[in-house]
Amino acid sequence: MRMFVQYLQEKGYAENTVDSYSFAICQFIDKTQSLTNQSLLAHKEWLVSSFAPKTVNNRIGAINTYLDFIAFDGIRLKGVRIQQKPFLDNVISNEQYMQLISGLKQDGDWFWYFIVRFLGCTGARVSELRQFKVEHVTAGYMDIVSKGQKLRRIWIPDSLREESLTWKAKPMNGLLFPGKNDNAITSRGISVGLKRAALRYGVDQDVVYPHSFRHLQKTLSTATQIFHCLLILWDTKALRQRESICGALPMNSAPRLMKQSIGKSKYFGDSRNNSFLLAGRGNRN
Repeated sequence: MRMFVQYLQEKGYAENTVDSYSFAICQFIDKTQSLTNQSLLAHKEWLVSSFAPKTVNNRIGAINTYLDFIAFDGIRLKGVRIQQKPFLDNVISNEQYMQLISGLKQDGDWFWYFIVRFLGCTGARVSELRQFKVEHVTAGYMDIVSKGQKLRRIWIPDSLREESLTWKAKPMNGLLFPGKNDNAITSRGISVGLKRAALRYGVDQDVVYPHSFRHLQKTLSTATQIFHCLLILWDTKALRQRESICGALPMNSAPRLMKQSIGKSKYFGDSRNNSFLLAGRGNRN
């Protein structure tokens, strides 16, 4: 088991995943007398009858990784399908998001204002939010290397970037959201702080948690992007400004012009909407 743990660590798996996978394999070995295709299928059947689908898939993932580690030449288990709800309960709405950031901005509570803005604009997970540094804001993005050495780039909208750099003019490096002793704020600290902000500004606390903003960003990134882009095209002022030059520009200039329009259009009073176009450049999951 020690060698398997070392294998997972060398592959870049998170500590929690290493612990979870180790437990799953110990459980599998304890319940299986011999490693065969039949014993694997029997163990999967036991998992399905004993645990929720999400847990089953986690254990299956651990077992398949272990089978790859020992170069087992038999089958690999397939995960179980999880029925998706047609809609999500307890997810913050656009109106509630605006109410929250408006209150924080009015009170000058910039630390929590930017935490909410970064969650809403970038779609970052809470673990990723904790890693943001001033250098990332300056660059306009942050690269995250996940398990399996996969690279995910989180883009920061230009308007949020400029506003953040004004707030963090000094120092020009270090963590964007430090906690005690200048260490990164904890995930629990973020969750508790968001609940307090919700209570202060009259927003339902049940919908204010870190992952809720990720759902909001994903939901709006498609529908709102299309709707607002159509509005921009009909914004006569912006349209007139571009009528004289659009004919001379190549088609690949359209995304850049659209991005500029979003920054200036009256329909995008809050710069978080700018993130929806930028999210498509690298913030895919």
